[in-house]
Amino acid sequence: MKDELHWFDAPTSWNERRKRSSYHWDNKIDDNESPMIWLNKVSLKGDWSHELENAVYDQTTQTNLSKLLERNSAQESLSLGLNPRLKSYRCFTTASDQPLIHSMMEHLGIKSTHVKIHKQLPGDFNLLHMDTMSQDISHQTNTDADYDLIDDESVDTVRVVIALNDWQWGHFFQLGNTMWHKWDAGDLVYWDWKNLPHSTANAGHIPRYAGIITGKPTAKFWELMNGKEKTKIIVN
Repeated sequence: MKDELHWFDAPTSWNERRKRSSYHWDNKIDDNESPMIWLNKVSLKGDWSHELENAVYDQTTQTNLSKLLERNSAQESLSLGLNPRLKSYRCFTTASDQPLIHSMMEHLGIKSTHVKIHKQLPGDFNLLHMDTMSQDISHQTNTDADYDLIDDESVDTVRVVIALNDWQWGHFFQLGNTMWHKWDAGDLVYWDWKNLPHSTANAGHIPRYAGIITGKPTAKFWELMNGKEKTKIIVN
């Protein structure tokens, strides 16, 4: 049965994204074979633990309520009785400071990209959402843009999430009706970020590290995603 519960009474990013979504919105359907999800198609192998330890996680959540996208996102937290200023621990990688993690985009065939590390501490979570590409590949943020403009500019943009440490109890990544878990460091997921609702949480005891790559796909990327067998790539 199609969901009618998950709507906000106030203007929110969720409402705007959901209006445009092609997802089926039935929580009884099995999404394990969904064409919107490419799960564990690639495994990147290497030791980037020192890059995680030495990264500076100083990118914080923006809450400038004069800007459309930030205001609508903050409204979701307020509507649920949550603090919209919860800190987000993220780091933009560079080729000099995190060469292994930064090079993952080249191994995956994604160009004109940025690579972020997300450090999710115990108790941290990302509410159920659909992504809005308000930040372009040059790190410039456009939170004044409307949703139609964002949809137009992001039509050929892809986003993948790479597990940077092994799955531990309490680590969650939900995509529609599918739960990604039991991953090994280097496993990744690609999904239809614009249409598929997803959320993450760390209800465990150990930080969860994820690499988030956003950019333009090449033929190599689609060859990897459409492969019948899992591809292993050495990162060194």
